[in-house]
Amino acid sequence: MNMPVPPLGIDSRDPQQCMALVAALPLTRPARVQESLTTLLQGLAVAPPPAASYLQILEMTRPAMAFVQESSPRAMPAGRWCPAAARTTASIASYACGI
Repeated sequence: MNMPVPPLGIDSRDPQQCMALVAALPLTRPARVQESLTTLLQGLAVAPPPAASYLQILEMTRPAMAFVQESSPRAMPAGRWCPAAARTTASIASYACGI
């Protein structure tokens, strides 16, 4: 997978750094959260941590992804995260849904 990955400021192979990043997301700033999650997910795709940790990190991102989705001016109805959400949060949905 050859995609440019913006600088993350952490080593995405280190589960503790990834979890700390997710725990520190500024939920009062949805655009910043979306940007950070997109960058994190791109980093995980390029340089993933061990499999069990990878799944744990993805589960940790779930509430923040839901928050970003709900904060979107074009929020989708509940239960319509994939693939309809790809229209509003394309980069996050593409990684979260595997599309």
